[in-house]
Amino acid sequence: MPTPKEELIERIDRARASGRAVAIDPPMSPEHIVDLEARFGTAVPPEIRRACPTCAGFSLDDIRVQFGGQEPFEFESAFPRGLPIAADGAGNFWVVDVASDGSWGPLFFVAHDPPVIVVQAADIASFIDQVFGAREGGEVAEPFVTEIGKRNPNVITHERALSSADAILRDFAQQLGPNFVITDLRDATPGNGFVWGLAGPNTEVRRAGNELLFATEQKKRGFLSRLLSR
Repeated sequence: MPTPKEELIERIDRARASGRAVAIDPPMSPEHIVDLEARFGTAVPPEIRRACPTCAGFSLDDIRVQFGGQEPFEFESAFPRGLPIAADGAGNFWVVDVASDGSWGPLFFVAHDPPVIVVQAADIASFIDQVFGAREGGEVAEPFVTEIGKRNPNVITHERALSSADAILRDFAQQLGPNFVITDLRDATPGNGFVWGLAGPNTEVRRAGNELLFATEQKKRGFLSRLLSR
């Protein structure tokens, strides 16, 4: 039975033999692993630690995976401790949600066109399976992105959340104004998500602490509207 390291090498070799564009990064240094663990206050997941002596990441087609999270990241309102582990070269990326206790949670795909956030995988191992299992890079997040971008099917109105029997959801709604809608992704089911850019590229997105509850502003209020609401 192949080890995780051997399995990764075999997958890369098979992808290259099938004509896919593959590149392998150098191994991750022990110092980088220590820095990564210090950043989040916890050990890195076993599947990442086992891959480190082989490579710090790889590129397959148009997806670049970097186990150490070297990709730039600017969406702290949704993922305050997010680790951007992969990007597609078109401004979209995959981020690991890291909880305040240091545990590594599900992976999310964050796209800008359409502006959606989607649960991609339950963990890093599942995400790597998806990357190698897709016929090409663009298939990894599709058709989730298109479906959510068109319908935004998972939103909960502010009014409905305020009357919910779910105390966490209700308390979160009480912190928001009526111009917000909420998406509950606590079951982390791949393919679920929401449109984060309802009010354009500067839409305000809030999150309920570690909970996978996200609030999205629907429309920017004008100066007069804000003044009269005080």
